[in-house]
Amino acid sequence: MKRKFFVVFLFIAIAVVTTALFVQKVRQSKNLQQTSSSQNFPLKLDWTFDSGYRILRPARIANGAVIIHTEKNFLESFFQVTHIALNTKDGAILWELSLPQYMGWSEELFWSSSQEYAFFTGGGKLIAAKLSDGSPPWPAKHYGQNAVIANNEKVFVASHGFINAFDINTGIETWRNSSDSLPHRFSIFYDKKLNILIIPNETIYILDADTGAIIQQQQTTLECSDWLDTIMYYEERIYCGPKVADIYTGEIISDKDFRYTGSPFARPLIEKNIMYFSAALGTIRAVDLNTFELLWEFKPKPIDGKNIRIISRVAILDGIGYAIADNGFIYALDIETGDEIGWWISPKG
Repeated sequence: MKRKFFVVFLFIAIAVVTTALFVQKVRQSKNLQQTSSSQNFPLKLDWTFDSGYRILRPARIANGAVIIHTEKNFLESFFQVTHIALNTKDGAILWELSLPQYMGWSEELFWSSSQEYAFFTGGGKLIAAKLSDGSPPWPAKHYGQNAVIANNEKVFVASHGFINAFDINTGIETWRNSSDSLPHRFSIFYDKKLNILIIPNETIYILDADTGAIIQQQQTTLECSDWLDTIMYYEERIYCGPKVADIYTGEIISDKDFRYTGSPFARPLIEKNIMYFSAALGTIRAVDLNTFELLWEFKPKPIDGKNIRIISRVAILDGIGYAIADNGFIYALDIETGDEIGWWISPKG
């Protein structure tokens, strides 16, 4: 009898303790949500915008407008995407533009902007829109699947083994390169300082941005032909996965495995010759691009015993880095040391 009583008592005690711990965690979670941010978080909320749909990629700012790309559901994204421009001051909608289809996962493949215009590819078209009101300065161009990039004079479109340049104000073609040596599918990058276009593939092509003439072509073992690769250009080097190549020689400068995700949502950021990126294990890493050595690594502290992973790319403002975690937190970091400065979470989490 005493033994049965002891077992019942033990069971009740365990239930009470478990319930108490659960209630405590719930209270901590509610307090955390109510707190909204840590005391040291350096930013404050100015405005919010709810599209009502899924936002496909990180927003980008172009001359006073925040451009976001939305879809109603995953399947619909293959048939229609809506680009929305918001005023950076108050979040008010400036204009909306729906395209029948988009191409690629990296924004460098399907949209770009100049000082006055945004350029999109979708449904086999190149479409220009004024940043101020979304109106087209010239009729859409039909070009199959495209990669697009622009400066303040021309918009460059690459597709199916050729590349075209159009005047951004009139849409008139200024040059076309349809050399047989150009790859069928490729990304393009523009170097403003050198006024050249860079095409990374099994061969690295360098084109004169004014004429479209091939200045140089150099074979490489970089292997960046896949559109889903996270390809970057910075200071006369191509970064593709763990490999880094010189654009003039094609030589692999480094092949250290940085272990970043390769996801367009976690695209690395390069600033002052340091690469900041979300690593495969959900951390943030900073790598010196002179030595390719790891400078620091940040891993969020677990909350309620659950590990937290960084899932976004890194943004830097006034010497402070910001990144989003899978629990909805935005973390602020000292970019010199990787130390956490503070965190913020929206009421919706």
